[in-house]
Amino acid sequence: DPSLPYVLSLYLQLAINIVLVAIVLYFGYVFVRTINADINHKLALYTADALQEISLCSREYYRNKCSLEDGHHRAPALELACTAWSKCMNRDPSMIGKSQITAETIADIVNGFFRPISWKSLVFMGAMFSGSLVATNMGFLSYRQSYANSAHNEVRIQKLEHTIREKDSLIERYQ
Repeated sequence: DPSLPYVLSLYLQLAINIVLVAIVLYFGYVFVRTINADINHKLALYTADALQEISLCSREYYRNKCSLEDGHHRAPALELACTAWSKCMNRDPSMIGKSQITAETIADIVNGFFRPISWKSLVFMGAMFSGSLVATNMGFLSYRQSYANSAHNEVRIQKLEHTIREKDSLIERYQ
């Protein structure tokens, strides 16, 4: 089939574009997964800090005899401190602002990513990716255009040969 190279070039171009997009998607997936792991790690750190703070508040609360159970009375001078320790020790450590931690983590990651990499390197990597995408597509487009031109020229040559044969047959008939 004379159109086989043309069809194969379409499939090859599709395969190369799929590979390039898959590479970008893979890096995007790794980036998102890494951010998620960093967020979970930072969330665990904040939860551990909150648990430690709750433990300290609880210890101070009971050490200063702030509990009103069993007929104990608080010293009036410790009323504000006891109330603060009570609020502190009764809070839920899992109720940490995840959106704030997420924003903080993403900001840290972006800053950490862009500091060691210069703008020249980022522009170079972007240009290399864009250039490879454009170069492969332009190469395949050029090949298909030359193939289409050669196929068009071949059809034109066949028509001209057919016209010449007709004229030769007319000349032979009248001689």
